[in-house]
Amino acid sequence: MPLSEVVRFVTELVREFGIDYVTVGGVAVSSQAEPRATKDIDLVVVIKPDAVDSLLAAIEAKGLTISRKAAVSKKLKEGRAAKIIWDDKYSFDLRNATYTIDSEAIRTACGVRLERYGLDLKVASPEVLVVYKLANFDDTGRKDIRNIMRVHDDLDWEYIKKQASILDTEYPGKDILANLEEALKWRRKSGG
Repeated sequence: MPLSEVVRFVTELVREFGIDYVTVGGVAVSSQAEPRATKDIDLVVVIKPDAVDSLLAAIEAKGLTISRKAAVSKKLKEGRAAKIIWDDKYSFDLRNATYTIDSEAIRTACGVRLERYGLDLKVASPEVLVVYKLANFDDTGRKDIRNIMRVHDDLDWEYIKKQASILDTEYPGKDILANLEEALKWRRKSGG
């Protein structure tokens, strides 16, 4: 079963439910820069905590069993990422908008046509994706930032700095500003 079915399922679900959302993570990076392999789709959603259980019930009504449903519900209500397993290969992650960058991601989202999936998605802007990746600065996050920088030589670095500073305050312990300084060094080396 290809990832396209997971992407279609989750995007149709949020549209049917009337949930505002933005796509982040690997699918978003692939749509804003050079494609990369991923086994999930990550969405930041805007859903009231008292509607979370109805959303999960709708997912199950469409034939998908949610393992550890109570834990998934709790995470979504608390604004933490919740992984919903599709099969032994694919999944999707939902996280209720909690941080200022989440509101910015939704506000500045771009409509993107993913031809390979035959879908239109709301996708985070390249600048917002950089900020998210500064908070998840593992090997994949670093590669994603470099990928975005290669494709978008006109990134709004002042906006990125401002949002990174806000997220660093809201989400302490992730060294977001130090990670930004490292990314800015790559920018200087590339002449961008």
